[in-house]
Amino acid sequence: MAKLLGSDWDKAFDAGQSSRLLQNRNRHLGMLLACEQSPYYIQILYRMLRFRRDHEIEPLNDDIYQAVKTAQEQLAGEEYSPEKFNQQINQLLEWKLISRRIEKERLKGYRDASRNKFRYALEDDTCSFLNWLEERMEQDISGSYDDTRNLLDDVLARLRGVIRELIRIDCDYCDEDALTRIRMLVYHFEQIDDLSARISRRLIGLNARLSAFLVSHYSIEEATKIIAELEFYLKTYLRQLNESREDILSAIEELSSGERLKQLRFCRKTMLEEQKRTSLLLRSGGTIETPETQLRRMSSFYENEGQLDRLCHRINDSAMKVWGKMSAHLRELERKNTRLENLRCRLEEIAELPENAVPESFLLELLAPAHMVGDKQYWDEFEKADPPQPRRETGSMRTQPRSFLGAKSDKGKPVQSLEESRLEMLRGWINLACRFNDRGEADIARMEISAVEDFMRVLELGRRGILTEGKTLRKLDYQLKTGRKMKELVSPEGRKLEFIEMKLVELKNGKNA
Repeated sequence: MAKLLGSDWDKAFDAGQSSRLLQNRNRHLGMLLACEQSPYYIQILYRMLRFRRDHEIEPLNDDIYQAVKTAQEQLAGEEYSPEKFNQQINQLLEWKLISRRIEKERLKGYRDASRNKFRYALEDDTCSFLNWLEERMEQDISGSYDDTRNLLDDVLARLRGVIRELIRIDCDYCDEDALTRIRMLVYHFEQIDDLSARISRRLIGLNARLSAFLVSHYSIEEATKIIAELEFYLKTYLRQLNESREDILSAIEELSSGERLKQLRFCRKTMLEEQKRTSLLLRSGGTIETPETQLRRMSSFYENEGQLDRLCHRINDSAMKVWGKMSAHLRELERKNTRLENLRCRLEEIAELPENAVPESFLLELLAPAHMVGDKQYWDEFEKADPPQPRRETGSMRTQPRSFLGAKSDKGKPVQSLEESRLEMLRGWINLACRFNDRGEADIARMEISAVEDFMRVLELGRRGILTEGKTLRKLDYQLKTGRKMKELVSPEGRKLEFIEMKLVELKNGKNA
């Protein structure tokens, strides 16, 4: 499973490891979103999350009910009874989104049926899901994302801070102050990967918005927002990237040098030993990666033609397409404005005409369809159209038909049919291409192919030797034997012909030699 989250993720994905993302996860979280009572469930869970943040990990049943009663009544528009609350709590327990514990000190006897003895706690998956919903709501309200420019500055600042702290690290001595510095150093070094991932997500999101803009109808507000983002990207971010990239790469190269790399290994080793001693306090998603792996991943992300450059190239391509779409829209607006200006000028001319004057020609041209089928000759009630031109007729004359075939020349050769000519050509090809052994047999699969046309000869040989029980091929004193195995021939151009095993046998006096 760890390979799926590492650099060899593609191999792990092809092996079907991505399905393990669902392993150990509570799939009832989907039911929480899809059911009709989801707003009521969310309010109970979110109030429990607020209890948790106030350091009350397991609130009592009555405390939760009193805390959510007003909100639930406001949402439903009716009284919120304890029975309904208990029903919703039981559903959350059935989905394993919360856990329940009995507080023994509150038991009044073995027949105590009150629910105030129960304490409830959120499961880990539920907490993560509620935090994600909270983050998404915050992004919807503020509409702000990570400023990629500031993230680049943060990456450079953390790299320089790691280098400054490494100078103060002594690999032969480690006291409490040194251990504190090592914790901070390892934390900042681990955060650089997270910052790089946030930069990548920000650029991928920008490219996704540009691609969505290309395939959808847009309003002026959306176009203005896209143009503002492109302006920031082109004027600010690209310049910042060119200025910061060399400093980032030089810092990574310095950390990859002998002394600094040795100090990073010492810090990693120290933190692994501290994790083993205090495993409950220092919870981690996994083992700390080696410095070499992290530095190699950073270098491949920020180097020239690296992952960051590839993301920028994709955004540049999408930006050019957006620019083309906006240019086409602008040209269409200009064309419409030109038509409106022409109509406005024409209306001004008509307004200046005398009161009884009617611009008939203009109105006819204005109301005429784009493709009008009618008489091309002009006519009206006062002027007649010109008569049609007489047709030009050509007289029919008898002429001798022209023959395009030349006369056949007979030079004394015997008359030969087309079938006999083809058989003679096949015989000549067999003599040139096939090599017979001492028993008078030739393996077709071992013959030499000089051109693709030899494939046609092999097909013709098979047709002559298999159809009609080989009678046609026996006219050339040959017989074709076939097997069950598949053979193939390869031409000099690399083309292949696959066929069943065939052997050509010479016949003498109608019998096999």
